Amino acid sequence: MTALVFTLPGWLLNKVGGGDVKLSMLLGAFLGPTGYILSVVLALPFGLIFLVGHRLAARPIPVDLPVGAFLAGGASVVLLVASWSTV
Repeated sequence: MTALVFTLPGWLLNKVGGGDVKLSMLLGAFLGPTGYILSVVLALPFGLIFLVGHRLAARPIPVDLPVGAFLAGGASVVLLVASWSTV
């Protein structure tokens, strides 16, 4: 439900693609509300690093930037930390 609240408005306004919405729903169902919010918060630095890298390489920043890769990176960090904390 949390993923739906975060991604549905962006999809309706054509700011977020359908694949990003589907991945968000999957992550929300798998990680739960807290894990999903943490993965979104952790996806922001991944996106920032990507954009800074593009800027430093003097490449144009893509207009339609897929968010799914950054969400997957944030979810990976959440899963790694969760598995380490239970050891």
